[in-house]
Amino acid sequence: MRLSFIGYGKTTKAIAKVLGGKQIFFDDKVKESFEDENKNIIYPSNRFNPNESDIEILTPSIPPHHPILKVAKNPISEYDLFLAEPI
Repeated sequence: MRLSFIGYGKTTKAIAKVLGGKQIFFDDKVKESFEDENKNIIYPSNRFNPNESDIEILTPSIPPHHPILKVAKNPISEYDLFLAEPI
């Protein structure tokens, strides 16, 4: 399952850490890609490719009109992630 975290916030970082790190993030404030201390890769939002993602996990601050939501195939909230089947 290819997860994409939309928004590099406190809760999405915490979820990625629980999942063992090495997750993919997209954030509007990021200008250049980087790797954090948990081996997560953080990309600028404009690098999002819906064909390389199965589930998009949204931080609560993502507005419903965000460009990624227009192309995302399976966007869910952080809360919905925990209600879903085990990953």
